[in-house]
Amino acid sequence: MLNLTAQYSGLLSAVAPGGSSLVVLLPTGIDALLERCISCSRLLVADEQHHAAFEAATAAATLLSNLRFGTAAAAETYSAAWNELRLVVTATASSPATTITSEAVLGLWEACARTPFVTTPWLGYRFQAAVDARIAAGWDTAECALRFAEAWACLIARKRLNPTAARSAAVMAAVDSHPLTLQQLRRADALLRLLPGVQTH
Repeated sequence: MLNLTAQYSGLLSAVAPGGSSLVVLLPTGIDALLERCISCSRLLVADEQHHAAFEAATAAATLLSNLRFGTAAAAETYSAAWNELRLVVTATASSPATTITSEAVLGLWEACARTPFVTTPWLGYRFQAAVDARIAAGWDTAECALRFAEAWACLIARKRLNPTAARSAAVMAAVDSHPLTLQQLRRADALLRLLPGVQTH
């Protein structure tokens, strides 16, 4: 799925006049591909291969989150797929057998922020604990911290997250815990304008 996300990158970002992604309108078979991935994820869960199911569902959700739909009818099939993938991710993230990496946290939060489907980044207690641990530790790199903060701000703007000012401050403090390039400083400053009451630098 990750390879396909790269393969379809041009079509994923291209939107037809009606508002739908070209990859949805053209006979790419992406809907059937997503359904096969969901079926595969279910089989992996049934076989107790929770980490493999988590990775497969995460990759599919990342691909799906890039799609755009001009009408409710166009979105209907894909909305059901998103909900199924979200259930698999939430269930498998709760398993001790699943390793929740920083990249998985970032990818799923960015997917929840980006997707046209109404959703929240709540994916279970164990996943949330992984999120909280990354925020507290300041993330591995400035880029990771910035990407998470950008997803955080986007979720707030789209009314998919309603955090306290203290939580937003902690997210930005993680960014400030790293040396930032000039470009990263500009991105951080842009974020501050989206997070009222949060002061950093």
